[in-house]
Amino acid sequence: ARQRALVARVLPLGFVTAIGSLQTNIPRYFVDAHGTRTDVGVFGNLSYLLVAGNLVVAAIANAVLPRLARHAADRAWGPFTRTLRTMILIGMGLAAVAVVACLLLGEPVLRLLYSEHEAANADVLVWMAAAAGLVWSYVFLGTALDAMRQFTIQPWIHGASTAVIAGACALLVPGHGLRGAAWSMLIGYGVE
Repeated sequence: ARQRALVARVLPLGFVTAIGSLQTNIPRYFVDAHGTRTDVGVFGNLSYLLVAGNLVVAAIANAVLPRLARHAADRAWGPFTRTLRTMILIGMGLAAVAVVACLLLGEPVLRLLYSEHEAANADVLVWMAAAAGLVWSYVFLGTALDAMRQFTIQPWIHGASTAVIAGACALLVPGHGLRGAAWSMLIGYGVE
């Protein structure tokens, strides 16, 4: 009975993980359907450059979760809010650095790491960095929900965002290609 209760409690987090995988891949599916295999490769290469930021933010979120959980358990909302605010500011700072770095260095870095074809899509990288940076700014709100054991709302939030990404991709990718996919991510993450 205890194990069933535990599974029932955390099952929504499994759904969030599955939805997150779908959310990440939907733009690629639309690029594949409306572009070329080369476009899918370019989109993947651009996305890969932002993985380092995702790892840093995930590590910070995992490190701060026990502290937030302790504050929530103790109903110490002042320290909870201060910690959460600090984490959001860190995420926003990382986002700003990523966007500025992509604006200033995106094209030469893409040329160095990949090719002229990727470098020609440096503006797409900037849009993708803005979308990733938006996630980095609010991911700690999800960490706070985890700390407060508020799991059941999270699949709905991520599901709505995923639906918006899919809808935006359906509208934007056919006419705008990779840029449309990046814009769709930004729109969907804005909803989230």
